[in-house]
Amino acid sequence: MSSTEVISDFFKQPAYKITALTLRMVGLWPLQSKFEGKFLRFLWYFFITTQMIPQICVCITDFGLETLMSTIPPFTVAIIAGAKMIISTINNNKIIDLMKIMHQDWTSLKSEVEHDIMKKHVEHGRLLTLFISILYYNSLMVFLLLPVRPKMMTWLGLSKGPADFAFPYPVNYGVDQDKYFYVIEAHISFCSALVITLIIAADTFFIVFVQHVCGVFTVISHRLKQLSVSNNLNIQLYPSKRDDEEFWIIASCIRKHNEAIKFTELLENIYCWIFFISVGLETLLMTFSGVQLVSQMGNIDELFRWGPFAFGQLVHVFVENAISQQLIDYSEGFHDAIAMIKWYRLSIRSRKLISFMIMRSRVTCSISAGKMVIMSMETFGMILKTTMSYFTLLTSVQEE
Repeated sequence: MSSTEVISDFFKQPAYKITALTLRMVGLWPLQSKFEGKFLRFLWYFFITTQMIPQICVCITDFGLETLMSTIPPFTVAIIAGAKMIISTINNNKIIDLMKIMHQDWTSLKSEVEHDIMKKHVEHGRLLTLFISILYYNSLMVFLLLPVRPKMMTWLGLSKGPADFAFPYPVNYGVDQDKYFYVIEAHISFCSALVITLIIAADTFFIVFVQHVCGVFTVISHRLKQLSVSNNLNIQLYPSKRDDEEFWIIASCIRKHNEAIKFTELLENIYCWIFFISVGLETLLMTFSGVQLVSQMGNIDELFRWGPFAFGQLVHVFVENAISQQLIDYSEGFHDAIAMIKWYRLSIRSRKLISFMIMRSRVTCSISAGKMVIMSMETFGMILKTTMSYFTLLTSVQEE
């Protein structure tokens, strides 16, 4: 069996099903055939382009602040999704390398306890993946369906009289939009679902990678803590290297820790530019969505439509920063595990290794946005402050 087949079988675990399915649907699953991947990506680019052109046209033909406020949020979401698609495609080989490392890490586990630790992190990733998938799709459904409710009620015979057509956001297809209402609405809904599916795919893959490396840090910490379990006071300062069991355990932990750091660095190289584009655009996106919420306070339908849309964006930014913060916390937790070692019970040889580990563990693993801002809960707070500043400015401009 080839290495690709082995890795493919490894990712058939139930915990990775949602991630693998969404990635395959948009042509980003690294293990699918090149033809299938290129064909699906071409279809994605084609449909999203046909979605964005009518939005650009309506901004030209019906230019105004209200049109811009309604068009910019969904247009920006499509740009963010496109950026994730392009950057993920460029880094396809690096992503495959990460998947190979994940498989190797699982095969190197030494006990049932270590398997349980990794399974716990995998399950946590699965639940988080399920949560954001449900949230994003539900927010999309509310955003798409509420504007067409009057038209659907009339079509189903539940409401009398003509109903004004309304799309989820302003568009100009260059045709009689009342006549082709259902065709246009189907096109908008399908393209929007493609955009959200891509965002879910990219986000959940990032979650899978971070949960894995957090599990590795926990396993290493567990191995180090086992050095302090024994109460044997018969301490040998200069045992032979072959008989120095603690020395070999510490040495293996150092190798594993270095591998985890390299894994994180590879993850950083892939996602730093995704987050650079995502954080910048989402700050503007949440601002415009907030303005839409305030301007629609008297319209219950619009309020319920833009509310979940804005909440989904907030959760998206929160998840990106919270998962990155988790990586920071677990890498710092490794330093704490070293501090708990009863070094005075170890050989001189082992103590020297511990000194080396302490120095290396001071370097905290993290993910940045464009190698400039560290993704963390502190950054999330900074994004919210910036969003509120822009929101206040735009609200005052709209009132004037």
